[in-house]
Amino acid sequence: MSRASRRFHRTLFLAIAAMGALVWVVVDQFEISRQELAVLATGAFMVVGAIIVCGAILAGVWVALKKFSDD
Repeated sequence: MSRASRRFHRTLFLAIAAMGALVWVVVDQFEISRQELAVLATGAFMVVGAIIVCGAILAGVWVALKKFSDD
Protein backbone atom coordinates (compact mmCIF):
# COMPACT_ATOMS: atom_id res chain seq x y z
CA MET A 1 0.00 0.00 0.00
CA SER A 2 1.44 3.34 -1.02
CA ARG A 3 2.00 6.20 1.38
CA ALA A 4 -0.72 8.30 -0.26
CA SER A 5 -3.19 5.43 0.02
CA ARG A 6 -2.40 4.95 3.73
CA ARG A 7 -2.80 8.68 4.32
CA PHE A 8 -6.15 8.67 2.52
CA HIS A 9 -7.45 5.71 4.52
CA ARG A 10 -6.25 7.22 7.80
CA THR A 11 -7.94 10.53 6.99
CA LEU A 12 -11.16 8.76 6.03
CA PHE A 13 -11.14 6.75 9.27
CA LEU A 14 -10.49 9.86 11.38
CA ALA A 15 -13.29 11.76 9.62
CA ILE A 16 -15.78 8.95 10.27
CA ALA A 17 -14.66 8.68 13.89
CA ALA A 18 -15.03 12.44 14.35
CA MET A 19 -18.56 12.35 12.93
CA GLY A 20 -19.41 9.48 15.27
CA ALA A 21 -18.07 11.43 18.22
CA LEU A 22 -20.08 14.47 17.16
CA VAL A 23 -23.30 12.44 17.04
CA TRP A 24 -22.50 10.91 20.43
CA VAL A 25 -21.91 14.35 21.98
CA VAL A 26 -25.17 15.68 20.55
CA VAL A 27 -27.18 12.73 21.86
CA ASP A 28 -25.44 12.39 25.21
CA GLN A 29 -24.41 15.88 26.29
CA PHE A 30 -27.22 18.00 24.85
CA GLU A 31 -29.96 15.41 25.40
CA ILE A 32 -31.21 15.52 21.80
CA SER A 33 -33.57 12.61 21.21
CA ARG A 34 -32.83 10.09 18.49
CA GLN A 35 -36.05 11.04 16.73
CA GLU A 36 -35.04 14.70 16.62
CA LEU A 37 -31.58 13.72 15.41
CA ALA A 38 -33.17 11.62 12.65
CA VAL A 39 -35.29 14.60 11.58
CA LEU A 40 -32.23 16.85 11.51
CA ALA A 41 -30.21 14.29 9.53
CA THR A 42 -33.04 13.82 7.04
CA GLY A 43 -33.25 17.58 6.56
CA ALA A 44 -29.50 17.81 6.04
CA PHE A 45 -29.58 15.00 3.44
CA MET A 46 -32.45 16.71 1.65
CA VAL A 47 -30.57 20.02 1.50
CA VAL A 48 -27.43 18.30 0.21
CA GLY A 49 -29.53 16.45 -2.38
CA ALA A 50 -31.19 19.69 -3.49
CA ILE A 51 -27.79 21.36 -3.89
CA ILE A 52 -26.54 18.42 -5.98
CA VAL A 53 -29.65 18.52 -8.19
CA CYS A 54 -29.36 22.29 -8.67
CA GLY A 55 -25.69 21.92 -9.56
CA ALA A 56 -26.50 19.19 -12.10
CA ILE A 57 -29.22 21.33 -13.67
CA LEU A 58 -26.93 24.35 -13.89
CA ALA A 59 -24.15 22.23 -15.38
CA GLY A 60 -26.60 20.86 -17.97
CA VAL A 61 -27.78 24.36 -18.88
CA TRP A 62 -24.19 25.54 -19.13
CA VAL A 63 -23.24 22.65 -21.45
CA ALA A 64 -26.35 23.22 -23.57
CA LEU A 65 -25.64 26.94 -23.89
CA LYS A 66 -22.03 26.21 -24.81
CA LYS A 67 -23.14 23.76 -27.53
CA PHE A 68 -25.60 26.28 -28.97
CA SER A 69 -23.10 29.13 -28.90
CA ASP A 70 -20.43 27.09 -30.76
CA ASP A 71 -22.68 26.52 -33.78
